[in-house]
Amino acid sequence: MKPSTYRIFTLLFCIALFYSCSKDDIQDDGEMTIIKGVLMSPNGETPIPNATIFVPEDVSDYIDTNGSGMKTTNNDSGCQTPQIPYIGYTCSKFDGRFELQIPKTDAYSIMVIFQSGAFSFTQELLLTGETSDFGVIPLESNSANIAVVTGHYDRMQDILGKLGFGTINTDEDDYWGYGQLVLGTETFDLFDGDGSLDNSYPAINELFEDNDGDGQIDLHNYDIVFINCGASETPLTGRPSGIVPEHNDFHRHRMNNAPFSQELTDELQAFVEAGGVLYCTDWAYDYVEQTFPSKIDFYGSDDTPADQPEDPNAAEFGEGGIEVQGEILENSLGTWLTGVTCNESEECLDDEGGVHITSFLSSWAMMNGAHPNADIQTWIEGDIDGSGFPIPLTVSFNAGAGKVIYSSYHNVHNNPSPYWKPQERVLQYLVFE
Repeated sequence: MKPSTYRIFTLLFCIALFYSCSKDDIQDDGEMTIIKGVLMSPNGETPIPNATIFVPEDVSDYIDTNGSGMKTTNNDSGCQTPQIPYIGYTCSKFDGRFELQIPKTDAYSIMVIFQSGAFSFTQELLLTGETSDFGVIPLESNSANIAVVTGHYDRMQDILGKLGFGTINTDEDDYWGYGQLVLGTETFDLFDGDGSLDNSYPAINELFEDNDGDGQIDLHNYDIVFINCGASETPLTGRPSGIVPEHNDFHRHRMNNAPFSQELTDELQAFVEAGGVLYCTDWAYDYVEQTFPSKIDFYGSDDTPADQPEDPNAAEFGEGGIEVQGEILENSLGTWLTGVTCNESEECLDDEGGVHITSFLSSWAMMNGAHPNADIQTWIEGDIDGSGFPIPLTVSFNAGAGKVIYSSYHNVHNNPSPYWKPQERVLQYLVFE
């Protein structure tokens, strides 16, 4: 993945401007310098857990690795050890707090690298004594290159806006815009996947074109790509229509398409395996199924081999309008959810320690589980029909150096709000995981 040119320039500027701690400045007498703080999302309000925070021996190693330092997107969950030589490292806790200890230094300032999933940034911290408490340190909004493809039935761009990667409309009198991203404030790239954006925004097909002339399609310029439910499934053909058809008509139209060319799936596979993160919701599942058919067992024909994709849209048979108590299967997610709030000031977990999930569109895409021998991490599952047999609702899996995340339900509630819904908090956690 390419690092942000701005990020590299800023790093070089900081090195030139400040005298930073290096290995030669360290005193090997057993005394320690302590650096404390709280790592938060760009809005300064939401804690980022399990981030790796470290001081490199030589910051030029960070530049030589294209700003990755230790990016290990496909490793097990949790804080990772830096892959370049370091003086000291630590991990942020579930409330975002960290305490980094390094051998005592007489340096005036120190370069610290913060990394969480696909996000990476540096800060030059001016030392104030043996212990320096820097309080809240917001993740830089340009610390990952992000693309979002719009869709008819989900708005993950609003969640990024709530995190501080843009501004959310809080005007309750604005019926059509309340709770939504204010266009033009986003620090990520929006691609029109449903005809909802004007021509100043690129269409989805431009994500799969080489518009910058670097010899590869622009998809590979990004660290994370979000594809919303209802995005065009013919991304190589141009700008989609802005007309939102009736649900059943749209469904029949899509069933007649065979949009997933080998060219498209090869590029998506290469993007992920090179270290990219692909996050899709509901009807956008075919971007996952057609590219990585041997991973998730989506609803479909039992006669289709595990290594072959089902027909497009074959999994879209879920009952709409339901509400589910989602059971959390990963303790790390459950622990983090106990420390954040939902809606205006409520707890995010219900009385049984689960997540209340709504926004199931009629004919939502259903998962059965993992294919044989596929290593799938299930984050949320739910009993959707009272049968006592829960099915996966949010999963992730590794592919090469990258990761794919999929959610059967929509991450944005039917009624947009500047406040967090529990299921939106799940997406937020997985973005940084």
